[in-house]
Amino acid sequence: VVSPTYNHAHFLRQNLDATLSQTYPHFEIIAVNDGSTDATHDILTEYASKDARIKYHRFESNQGSGAAVEYGRQLASGDLLYCSASDDYLATPNFFEQVVNLMLKAPHAAGVFGQAELVSSETGKSICLMGKMGDRYGYFPPRHCMELFLSHQALIPGVTSIIRRDLVERIGGYPIELGPQSDYFVDHALAGLAGVIFFPKNVAVHR
Repeated sequence: VVSPTYNHAHFLRQNLDATLSQTYPHFEIIAVNDGSTDATHDILTEYASKDARIKYHRFESNQGSGAAVEYGRQLASGDLLYCSASDDYLATPNFFEQVVNLMLKAPHAAGVFGQAELVSSETGKSICLMGKMGDRYGYFPPRHCMELFLSHQALIPGVTSIIRRDLVERIGGYPIELGPQSDYFVDHALAGLAGVIFFPKNVAVHR
């Protein structure tokens, strides 16, 4: 789990608690503090001291979300990669467990994604449900993924996407110049490279 954060101390505990509550326990959290000036450092230090799965890294100055994600990606050691912005959070405790089971059945796929509820960061009100691959679910081969993407029928929310780390390395990692859109590029590029599994369940909240 690569978790970049910048001045999101008021959301950070909710994000960390939701991830640490996953029923699948075999993961690491690489938390990258991108030069925050609020209480982010204190919170991450506290959580890292209590759970050895959390590896905390701190930038002295803000370098942007793209740089933070790519830095965390280079430190990751797991077979599967999940990027979680600190103002988002998982809404399904068995999300990781479900993804692992799906990937064991289709190890050739680039990864798995579900749906996310988009909410207003100011009011907390629900705006819409994101995540689709046409009007079906299951495994989609590469060509089908690209056809749906180019016809505006595919949307992979980064907050619900877990992908193979070896494929991310194969395409050169997260493009820093794309900033917060780097995960959007990687998720859809990998779907076009190896196909992807979509399961229509609301598994996360995106602010």
